[in-house]
Amino acid sequence: MTISMTPPIQAALAELRQAIAQHYPAATFEVVRGEEPEAFLLRATVDIDEPHEVIDLVLDRLVELQVEEELPVSILPRRTPEREAAVRAALARAPLVRASLG
Repeated sequence: MTISMTPPIQAALAELRQAIAQHYPAATFEVVRGEEPEAFLLRATVDIDEPHEVIDLVLDRLVELQVEEELPVSILPRRTPEREAAVRAALARAPLVRASLG
């Protein structure tokens, strides 16, 4: 079954986008289709180290939209390419921590 972009879905995505943009004005957004489960994903590209902070920001409302309003919407946060490169470089420079097994 293929879902269609309906006015309630458009409104939900716009609401989530606005909430994220209020905290991260430089964020960029793209709506893509997810396949498993089928949904519309708001891809938010944000210049922060921890992309999960974007979900934390709107989690309560996202759950309401998904559960109470039964709208197939979700958020897919990601770092900007520059921030991703900086995080990877920092991880590459970090010393390895070895767990003790005994």
